[in-house]
Amino acid sequence: MRIREALRLSYGLSEIVFPGAVEGAVTGVRPSDRARIVYRILGARHAVQALAGSGRGDGPHALGAAVDLTHALTALV
Repeated sequence: MRIREALRLSYGLSEIVFPGAVEGAVTGVRPSDRARIVYRILGARHAVQALAGSGRGDGPHALGAAVDLTHALTALV
Protein backbone atom coordinates (compact mmCIF):
# COMPACT_ATOMS: atom_id res chain seq x y z
CA MET A 1 0.00 0.00 0.00
CA ARG A 2 1.37 3.35 -1.03
CA ILE A 3 1.38 6.40 1.18
CA ARG A 4 -1.55 8.06 -0.56
CA GLU A 5 -3.73 4.97 -0.09
CA ALA A 6 -2.67 4.71 3.55
CA LEU A 7 -3.54 8.37 4.14
CA ARG A 8 -6.87 7.99 2.38
CA LEU A 9 -7.65 4.85 4.38
CA SER A 10 -6.73 6.64 7.62
CA TYR A 11 -8.92 9.59 6.75
CA GLY A 12 -11.81 7.33 5.78
CA LEU A 13 -11.57 5.34 8.99
CA SER A 14 -11.35 8.52 11.07
CA GLU A 15 -14.57 9.79 9.44
CA ILE A 16 -16.29 6.50 10.24
CA VAL A 17 -15.16 6.47 13.88
CA PHE A 18 -15.24 10.25 14.54
CA PRO A 19 -17.66 11.63 11.94
CA GLY A 20 -17.26 15.34 11.35
CA ALA A 21 -14.44 15.80 13.86
CA VAL A 22 -12.11 17.52 11.38
CA GLU A 23 -14.88 19.65 9.93
CA GLY A 24 -16.12 20.57 13.41
CA ALA A 25 -12.62 21.56 14.51
CA VAL A 26 -12.13 23.74 11.43
CA THR A 27 -15.54 25.45 11.49
CA GLY A 28 -16.13 25.46 15.24
CA VAL A 29 -19.63 24.10 14.66
CA ARG A 30 -20.75 20.66 15.83
CA PRO A 31 -22.14 18.72 12.84
CA SER A 32 -25.79 17.70 12.96
CA ASP A 33 -26.76 14.05 13.28
CA ARG A 34 -27.68 13.97 9.59
CA ALA A 35 -24.30 15.43 8.61
CA ARG A 36 -22.51 12.85 10.77
CA ILE A 37 -24.30 10.07 8.86
CA VAL A 38 -23.11 11.59 5.58
CA TYR A 39 -19.55 11.85 6.94
CA ARG A 40 -19.64 8.16 7.85
CA ILE A 41 -20.85 7.21 4.36
CA LEU A 42 -18.17 9.33 2.70
CA GLY A 43 -15.55 7.92 5.07
CA ALA A 44 -16.56 4.40 4.06
CA ARG A 45 -16.22 5.42 0.41
CA HIS A 46 -12.70 6.71 1.02
CA ALA A 47 -11.75 3.51 2.85
CA VAL A 48 -13.11 1.26 0.10
CA GLN A 49 -11.39 3.29 -2.62
CA ALA A 50 -8.09 3.19 -0.73
CA LEU A 51 -8.29 -0.58 -0.36
CA ALA A 52 -9.37 -1.06 -3.98
CA GLY A 53 -6.52 1.09 -5.26
CA SER A 54 -3.77 -0.43 -3.14
CA GLY A 55 -1.25 -2.53 -4.97
CA ARG A 56 -2.55 -1.58 -8.40
CA GLY A 57 -1.29 0.76 -11.06
CA ASP A 58 -2.47 4.30 -11.63
CA GLY A 59 -5.63 3.18 -13.46
CA PRO A 60 -7.89 3.18 -10.39
CA HIS A 61 -6.43 6.53 -9.31
CA ALA A 62 -7.11 8.10 -12.69
CA LEU A 63 -10.69 6.84 -12.59
CA GLY A 64 -11.14 8.06 -9.01
CA ALA A 65 -9.71 11.46 -9.94
CA ALA A 66 -12.11 11.72 -12.88
CA VAL A 67 -15.08 10.90 -10.63
CA ASP A 68 -13.93 13.41 -7.99
CA LEU A 69 -13.41 16.11 -10.62
CA THR A 70 -16.87 15.49 -12.08
CA HIS A 71 -18.37 15.69 -8.60
CA ALA A 72 -16.56 18.95 -7.88
CA LEU A 73 -17.71 20.49 -11.16
CA THR A 74 -21.33 19.55 -10.52
CA ALA A 75 -21.07 21.07 -7.03
CA LEU A 76 -19.99 24.38 -8.58
CA VAL A 77 -23.11 24.46 -10.73
